[in-house]
Amino acid sequence: MYRASNTFSVPQAVTTTVFVVLGLSLLNLLVFRFAEATNLEVVTVPDTSVDVGDGVQTDAELTFFVTGVTAGTVVGENVTKDDTAATVVPFGSLTVDEAATAAQQLAVETSSPQGFAVTVQTNRQLTSETKEAVIDGYIGGTYIDVPTAWTSPVPIPGSENTYGHWGISSDDTTDMPMNFANASHFVSASTSPTTVFNGNGSTVETAGDKNTATVIYKAEVSALQEVSNDYTAQVTYVATPKI
Repeated sequence: MYRASNTFSVPQAVTTTVFVVLGLSLLNLLVFRFAEATNLEVVTVPDTSVDVGDGVQTDAELTFFVTGVTAGTVVGENVTKDDTAATVVPFGSLTVDEAATAAQQLAVETSSPQGFAVTVQTNRQLTSETKEAVIDGYIGGTYIDVPTAWTSPVPIPGSENTYGHWGISSDDTTDMPMNFANASHFVSASTSPTTVFNGNGSTVETAGDKNTATVIYKAEVSALQEVSNDYTAQVTYVATPKI
């Protein structure tokens, strides 16, 4: 588990690298690797104080946690395939035309009375080492931003964006800007921030209290998906207290 905490932590970011290795007919491994804690980007701003009355102000603090999820965990309509950790999320061997799900649990503690939001974004879609092949965004390279029930790729020969896809979902249902239907609907990974975890109000009104949500990643490829040594992308979570 990574634990990062700072006063004035707006935003607080954790960067994840996504790796995919393809065999001749199998998607063998999808791995998430977190940057070392010392590389966490914490951007400080001068106006994150919270007014508590009569001109008295306190700093808004936020602590962001990432932990693994054990194999067989039910998240919405999905069952996770392998044990995960904050630093590695293995999909194991993925059979063509069978979707696989990996998950991470996010948790936030914040003193901000307005709550917090956690977003995720990718620097690109899953791209091969040679940059000649891509596992495209859900659905079939259409990169949808409205959560939709999972559907398998429908490969069309000559249309490479239809050969495989991956998506993101969340089991958070707290005043979310998107309705992921308790992790049963998905959107494409995007280079724009997507809110996957939202909270309203302080999480520290009760000692030790924190809000949690499970974020899931789902991938599926057809037999036409291009073979490559690996596919990679970089995913970043940003946790921000609301001021």
